[in-house]
Amino acid sequence: MFISLAVENLDCFRNPASLSFRNLNKTENGLSKTVGLIGKPGSGKSSFIRQWMNLKILLISNIFAFDKSLFSPYRYDEETKNEPCRFEVEFVRIDIRYVYRIAIYEGTIIEEELLCDSLGKLSPLYSIHNGRMMVDQSRIPNEDIDYLMDHYDLNYPLLSLMESRSVPYIDQAYYQLAYDLDFENCLSHLDEEAMAKALAKPKYHCFLIQCLHSLGYSIKALIDDQGIKVIRIINGKEHRMPLSQEGSHLRRFLSISGSLYNSLSRGRLLFLDNLETMSQDEAKFILSLFESNQYNNDAQLLYAGLNPIEGMNSVRLIAKVDDIAYID
Repeated sequence: MFISLAVENLDCFRNPASLSFRNLNKTENGLSKTVGLIGKPGSGKSSFIRQWMNLKILLISNIFAFDKSLFSPYRYDEETKNEPCRFEVEFVRIDIRYVYRIAIYEGTIIEEELLCDSLGKLSPLYSIHNGRMMVDQSRIPNEDIDYLMDHYDLNYPLLSLMESRSVPYIDQAYYQLAYDLDFENCLSHLDEEAMAKALAKPKYHCFLIQCLHSLGYSIKALIDDQGIKVIRIINGKEHRMPLSQEGSHLRRFLSISGSLYNSLSRGRLLFLDNLETMSQDEAKFILSLFESNQYNNDAQLLYAGLNPIEGMNSVRLIAKVDDIAYID
């Protein structure tokens, strides 16, 4: 599970902006399962989410090969343009605590560090500072250190480079950051082709129908029959309606249902933007899925919206200034 996320000198964030999942509610491990990122339009909510999506893409596919401008320094101060953009993420995986830090300047990685909790104390597995690499030789085998030295490239994260080597701790950290971050937007267009493939999975279909019943929809099933059809029982008879004829609220929920299912079942952190486009009942239901032990396998939700959801944890994002501050 994720403990905290922080960015610095990145897009509309000048000073460190840190969001913590610690102690926001009483959970077994002291980490919250749902946190809301609240702010007015243009306050930076989507920007905060987008930066983490870019970091994930960097780790998976080396985003610098496509666009070196995606990690841009704070845009409203001349002094910060010559400083690196920074990320820091703290998380727990298989009862081991990690901290990953990376600093990027003009498409080049100038600092990178992975720390791991050993015997109750965080210590670096590897670090790069000012072009110098340091490696913990007691925890990384010599052949893997040689591989690092031979393939070290400032345009590519060491975490990604080492993932193929199956080094203890490092592969777990890579998996957490590359595959346990999901992203969804409530304004996304419904991809019926992708949904048709998902409906072929019985567990997803069962989850979806249970959700729709909880939301008050009298839907028996959804099937792929020359386009997705919605099956209802009306006056004892089965009726099939094309999904294209259904209302916007149903289609909007269906568009994010795949991400909800994947995140909940696989214990991922889901970034969900524009939650305010859902009804209050729909938003509360989505949050309740993550708070429920029935569906949630250590998954977490970071949602962005204009207003807090009643009874749920929130932090407020102040427009284009230095901090993310907790709401009292």
